[in-house]
Amino acid sequence: HYIEYAKITKRFIFNVKPDMQYDIYHLYIENQEYYDLIKSADVLRDQKKYQLAIEKYNEATAKRAEQYPKDQVAALQKIVDEEKKKAELDLKYKEAIQQADMFYNQKSWKAAKEKYLIAKDLKPAEQHPIIRLADIEKKMVAATAEKEKKQKYDEAVAVADNLFTEGKFADAKAKYAESLQFESAATYQNLEMWCNGSIAKQKNYPVKDKFCNNLAITL
Repeated sequence: HYIEYAKITKRFIFNVKPDMQYDIYHLYIENQEYYDLIKSADVLRDQKKYQLAIEKYNEATAKRAEQYPKDQVAALQKIVDEEKKKAELDLKYKEAIQQADMFYNQKSWKAAKEKYLIAKDLKPAEQHPIIRLADIEKKMVAATAEKEKKQKYDEAVAVADNLFTEGKFADAKAKYAESLQFESAATYQNLEMWCNGSIAKQKNYPVKDKFCNNLAITL
């Protein structure tokens, strides 16, 4: 409609009195500048160059107080604000995931869990943090169980070592056997040294053949 408007305006200018043509001509120029700005702004808007389009619409508004460019500015500003917000969210999510994955690969489960929770709060629909959090929960439960088992093993071995040092070999053997509930692949240097005679010779302990022969079976 810009072209039709220009044709009509030109015909009107040349049909008025000469003393009015100057003012009308300047009005035509101003209107033409306004419509050129609107046209440029519309093109930029359709190209998704929203910030540049807003600038053009504002220029047009400065020429003429029309509602169209104002409405366009309001609509495009909303899009710009939403895109900015989304970009900030994407950046925060990316940073959280990168840190979480780093801690996960380092097997730092607690630190990884904290970062994955942040990522999940930022983007609840994303599956990566959800899957990793479930996996970490299993690993943390397993790690806690392993830690408790190791503690019980260490406690049992410490008691067994004391009994062995005191020469209470039968009790020591029973305690060593108990410790195998927590660490089945463990070996005990004290028992091996005693059964091969080295400790027995040093401390004049009688080598108990039955004890040593049954050691592997019992333990």
